Amino acid sequence: MIKKLFTLLFLLITFATFAQKTDTETKKIKIPVPKSDFFNAIKTYNIIIQGHKNWSYTEGYDRNKTYQHLIALPEYKNDKKIDSINPDIKILTGFIPTASRSINSNGQTVITGNFNYLILGKDNSIIFEKTINTSATLNVTSKSNEVNMANTLCRLAYNALDILLITANEKEFTFNYGLFEKTEGFPELEAFNAKNTELLAKLETLNFDDAYLEESQTFYKSYIGKQFGKIKEKELNKVIYLNLSLIEIFKVNFIKANEYLAVAKEGAGMLSMWPGNARSIIADLEFINQTTFSHKVENLNATSVYYINTVGTATYKEKTSFTGFFEIPRFKPSGSDGNIVSLDSGYTPNFLIYEKGRLTNDYPNSNKFHIKTDSGKELYIMKLKSDYVMVEKLSDNTYKRYETKSDDIYTSPDNEKLELKKS
Repeated sequence: MIKKLFTLLFLLITFATFAQKTDTETKKIKIPVPKSDFFNAIKTYNIIIQGHKNWSYTEGYDRNKTYQHLIALPEYKNDKKIDSINPDIKILTGFIPTASRSINSNGQTVITGNFNYLILGKDNSIIFEKTINTSATLNVTSKSNEVNMANTLCRLAYNALDILLITANEKEFTFNYGLFEKTEGFPELEAFNAKNTELLAKLETLNFDDAYLEESQTFYKSYIGKQFGKIKEKELNKVIYLNLSLIEIFKVNFIKANEYLAVAKEGAGMLSMWPGNARSIIADLEFINQTTFSHKVENLNATSVYYINTVGTATYKEKTSFTGFFEIPRFKPSGSDGNIVSLDSGYTPNFLIYEKGRLTNDYPNSNKFHIKTDSGKELYIMKLKSDYVMVEKLSDNTYKRYETKSDDIYTSPDNEKLELKKS
């Protein structure tokens, strides 16, 4: 009996050792960055440093000033693409400290807080918007805190331009692809892996055309629905559709690349990292291939990277009215881990009122206000999930987020909570 058990165990181990498997690998490939006509046409830019009252200023804080004139970095001073008069895009940067400054092991000053970025087109259309809570080394070149902050935010602005691929002409990506293991005795699986080798070599040397990419996709699609040993359908689809997604990236068809990736992800393990990496690459390239930007900053000023600014009449609880200039924070505060705080955290932005150019009120409950702007727009602060956000009421009584890139349309049956409009 014991001998039979050992024999059975040996057979199971042997089967597992030689059973066919699927896996994913990575390949680093440097490619020319494909860009839309809009991004290809960008020749000039302006980096705008916007100050904040919590910077620990050595001079009096002036909310109507920006600080790019203090930048002392050589790369900025020698940058021929800087245009402060009529740039193709404007990069607004700002910083709100959330912790005291510290000194790292190299003796450098470290600042921690919310770093805000707002990139705008010529017509102040919103190209990019983000806040992130992180730490950065202060670029200390002067006794002036303003100069050091301007240098630091300028450096980060250049980093953002590079990371977003706006100023990059080529980039090395780490692409994911699918393959088979334990292919002995399965010529079709060996052919699949051989095709991978051929495809990756052509992609790496940019030695391919549309016809070759189409032919390669036809080859991979021929494996759909087949049975190879004990390989499950989801495992098979993982390697097939991951490769199809990779090819669509090189065809600059990101919609299809995402569709194929979604199928591939169904075969991913709980701890698999490749789905996130593959999606990140597609998202980066999707961004730089946008063609139109329909949302704008209406009242651009020296605090726009921190606040959404409106001009008109604000009514509190539909009773008390204020005429002047109003602000609510543009970004929800970021978490200490560098991610946006969850929408379920119950965030309500404060509401600042300026009358005759002077701050007269700072209300914590902005959701009690309704604004009619001088341009005729009806603005409300309404609940999206657990948070309050500024929205514009449209002519059909639906709502859209105000001054963000989101195209989502909402309804509000109770005139308080927003619900995504059904298609």
